[in-house]
Amino acid sequence: MADKKDCSPVPANAFNPEYLETLEAREDSPLAAIEAETHGPWQVVELPLSAGGNGGGGRPDHEPERWVVLREWEKPGEVKPSGTFLYRGHALLWAASLEVAARRGNLNVGLERDEEGHLVDQWTADQGCCTIGHLTVWDEALASALQVLETLLRCPDALARVVDAGGPTIAELLGRRLMAG
Repeated sequence: MADKKDCSPVPANAFNPEYLETLEAREDSPLAAIEAETHGPWQVVELPLSAGGNGGGGRPDHEPERWVVLREWEKPGEVKPSGTFLYRGHALLWAASLEVAARRGNLNVGLERDEEGHLVDQWTADQGCCTIGHLTVWDEALASALQVLETLLRCPDALARVVDAGGPTIAELLGRRLMAG
C-alpha cells in the first residue's frame, strides 16, 4: 500500500509569520538592512493578464504596471515585488541598481587632495587602499557615478541588464564599438 502524500500547499516562507513580524519590528543596523534588501539574485517578470499586466500586448494610456522585479525564487502574487514598472527597461534598470547597490564600491573620490588634485583611491584585498588617480574637480555626483560604473564592471548581470534596457539601438552600437576594438 502506497503512502499517502501530504498535498497541503508549501508555505511561501519557512518562518512563522508572527516571528517575521517580531523581526520586522526590531531596528536593524542600516548597513545590514540595505544589504539584505538589495541582495539578489534578481529577475524581471512580466505580469500576466490575470495579475494586472497586459500579457505582452500594446500599452493603453491607463494600463496598470506590468513588470515586476523579484528575487529569482519569488513568484508574482506571493510576495511584494521590489519594484513594479510600466516598462521592461525601467524594471531592468531597477534590477541592475539593486545588484550594484549590494556590492561595496572599490573606488573612493574624496575631498582629500594633494598637489596633483583630488585623490581617487582604490581598495583591494591584497594592497589595501592606494591612490590610483587625481581629479582636477570634485563633484559628489561625479564621484558617485564613478563608483557605480566601476561596480557595474564587476557585476556582469547588472551590466547586461543596463544594455538590455537600452534596447536594440544601444546593443547594436555597443556591438560595433566592441568589434572596432
